[in-house]
Amino acid sequence: MLNRIEITKSVPQERWGEFFDQFSDGNRGRHISIEMVNSELGDAELIQNAPLMAMVYDKPDKGNDLVIETGRDEVTYAHTVDSPTEVLTGQSESGQMLAVWIGDATGTQTLVKLQPVESPSLSSSGKTVVMGSGDRLAPADRMNLKYICTRLNVENYADCKLFYQDVLGFNVSLANDAQEYAELDAGATKIHG
Repeated sequence: MLNRIEITKSVPQERWGEFFDQFSDGNRGRHISIEMVNSELGDAELIQNAPLMAMVYDKPDKGNDLVIETGRDEVTYAHTVDSPTEVLTGQSESGQMLAVWIGDATGTQTLVKLQPVESPSLSSSGKTVVMGSGDRLAPADRMNLKYICTRLNVENYADCKLFYQDVLGFNVSLANDAQEYAELDAGATKIHG
């Protein structure tokens, strides 16, 4: 099915941060595969059928990379695209997002393929449910959502990190001060910034 999808819609670079934040929010948990195409090294399928956690873009002044993270409750795999130069999307005829193509400065292409979203009229038992006005899904048929992280983009990284660490008491679980990135532990939720 994917080979019939045209990957032609370009995302302007000035909107990449917003695009990947919204894309992550709207597709978290959706199963993806990641393929890398490199004219010198050849093609490689990096991961298959893994739940998307997030796609996080850092601007050139903050690291100039895109990190694709998979996993449910914690990151189980991450792929980094250094110095992305182009982002294109591919959709089905009905407008459902099915692919994101990322080109980088070395000429390597990364293709993220998303599995199609099932029809909302299917229950978790696989039986068709006819929904009328006022009908509600049983608790077993509802989607389970879990809030996992908040991403902060700030002007003053050092002051913000100290505030969350010293004033609010969050533990720093990961930090790269040179690239101005930290992950703060807030219990079941993480704060990225």
